[in-house]
Amino acid sequence: MLDNTISDSGTALCFDDNFEQGHIIKGNILRDNQFGINVFARMLVIEDNEIVNNSNTGIYIKDHSVEHQILSNTISNNDVGIDVNGNPWPTLINNLFSTNNVGLKIWDGIELSYNNNFVNTF
Repeated sequence: MLDNTISDSGTALCFDDNFEQGHIIKGNILRDNQFGINVFARMLVIEDNEIVNNSNTGIYIKDHSVEHQILSNTISNNDVGIDVNGNPWPTLINNLFSTNNVGLKIWDGIELSYNNNFVNTF
């Protein structure tokens, strides 16, 4: 999924557990949706996307959707920037979080590797 603009949707992109692993989601603009990306699949690379102005969550990772790489995204002005719930073990590197109500929501028991920038996250 490369270089698309998706706006004014309920969920811009959704990858369920039947989706093949190892896909790349790169260079997209996802704005003014309820959710930017909902992830239930395994081993996705989410890179260089602009995920902004979504009324709920920019990236929602749930259940057994493991081993994702979330790299160099701009995640701003969402209610929650990234919500990690279940047992996913994502790697988050070089993402810019700004003006989200919650930048990164990590549920109890989650293993997470991250190195990101947070600006004006409440």
